[in-house]
Amino acid sequence: MGFPKEIKERALLSAARRCCVCKEFKGRNIEVHHIIPKKEGGEDTFENAIPLCFDCHSEAGHYNKFHPRGTKYSKDELRGHRDIWYEIVKKGNFTNSSIDVVQSYYLTSELPIIWEMVEGNFEDFPLDQVKLLKNEVLSFLQIIKKHLKKQSRKTDIYGNRYKDLDEYQNRFPQAQNVKGKWTDHWERIPTEDELRSKILEWDLISRVLFESGEDISEISKVILHPAGCEDDFFETFEIRNSKVLFWSIQNNGEKPIFLKGLKLEAIEDTSSRPFSKKGKVSEKNIPEIVLNKGECAVIPIKIIVFPLGGSDYEPKEVIKYQHVKSGEAQDIRLIDLPLHDQLSCIGPSEEILDITLIHDENDIIIPAKQFDPSCVMLISRYWECGCCPHLFAKNKNGNWEYLGELFRNSPDLIQEVKINVHEYSSILIAELEHEVTHIETVFTDGVLVGENIILRKDDQRLFNVASFSSIQIKGFYRLFQDIEYLSSNMMKHKKILHFLGDKQLKCITKGCSGRL
Repeated sequence: MGFPKEIKERALLSAARRCCVCKEFKGRNIEVHHIIPKKEGGEDTFENAIPLCFDCHSEAGHYNKFHPRGTKYSKDELRGHRDIWYEIVKKGNFTNSSIDVVQSYYLTSELPIIWEMVEGNFEDFPLDQVKLLKNEVLSFLQIIKKHLKKQSRKTDIYGNRYKDLDEYQNRFPQAQNVKGKWTDHWERIPTEDELRSKILEWDLISRVLFESGEDISEISKVILHPAGCEDDFFETFEIRNSKVLFWSIQNNGEKPIFLKGLKLEAIEDTSSRPFSKKGKVSEKNIPEIVLNKGECAVIPIKIIVFPLGGSDYEPKEVIKYQHVKSGEAQDIRLIDLPLHDQLSCIGPSEEILDITLIHDENDIIIPAKQFDPSCVMLISRYWECGCCPHLFAKNKNGNWEYLGELFRNSPDLIQEVKINVHEYSSILIAELEHEVTHIETVFTDGVLVGENIILRKDDQRLFNVASFSSIQIKGFYRLFQDIEYLSSNMMKHKKILHFLGDKQLKCITKGCSGRL
């Protein structure tokens, strides 16, 4: 048996025959759902009832808890949706007119983009006709900018130089040799004096982490780079990557809408804290912002700090690719961002719950789109940089692995690379930059499989072999004289990861450059 007739009618009247989750009028295509299922002891009461459309009812009632994607509707969330919507209907703050708005979440770690936003400059932002909503997060970003002495937190922070590995090991016997599939490297934890002089004096994000009690080993590490294009060994300091999360609302309807207020879950604390920490719910009035057709409002809501070493994400399709005014390349792509226990936030944050707006002279409250980590738009901006061709291989399980860079020494220098690998069936050589790669020979297990190959930007060459356990490649790469190159490991990693996403490949090698 289901709900009694009087309970169903009372619930449908309270919701105006609109779905309490998506808020759309459904007429007969609506059902009254048990928030607590009857098999779990739920009763046929008004308190346990929520009107839902067919689609939302399916999502709420048939979510597969063993499926790795999506976020299950909790019982408390369903009650919240229902109670908010019942109150809106009770006050008459809704209309049958169509409100065509799109809400999105953008994520970026590119400080030039963030500084442009802080200054209200959206000329190169992926959305047109942007209006900025100011808040405490924006003010904190302004403080970060004031303290930052470098244009980007990704700029290499150089340490000591050494003539050879013996000199380095004698000075830092505690340094560890980190084994990699392609190359090994040495790394160590900086001293507190190094951290203060090299990083904390200019990087407020690292300083907040340090003052919040984070261990130095979780804030920075020092990497020793072997002599390649350089004449000696040199160190760089690696710091934790951070990204700023923005929320936007765009009016796609014919009539203007007026933003009037927001219901927020806000945190004012500036220290480091877990990503999932909840804030205090409050109402925020907005000096009425008019959004005509095509216009949007943007507001920064969180500063996310990722574990040292990078932030894992799964790239999806490219939404937009362009060259911006500075001459840099910029792309916007969907990503799947895992939210794990190691993610932190610093500074104020504002999670938006509801939006109050005026449409057709009616005050309307609509729920904010919940942050979905599987559908975030990442904005990346970078200079092209010479980074040598890259090598990938498919293992016996059919998974692709990233093996590393080829020809790591100076341009125009003929180099021969030999690597012993696991059992593979295919290799792929890809050129991702504005340079030309000349491959003289490719051998697998001593058998010639390719020769006299030229690869330019975005070119790739696939070699299918029955099975092999060694690869030997000879060749060189050449740069263009009219292009300004900028060496950056972060850019290399980004290019590799995006290439894997574009080709629908997945890098399964732990510690490879599939991390940002």
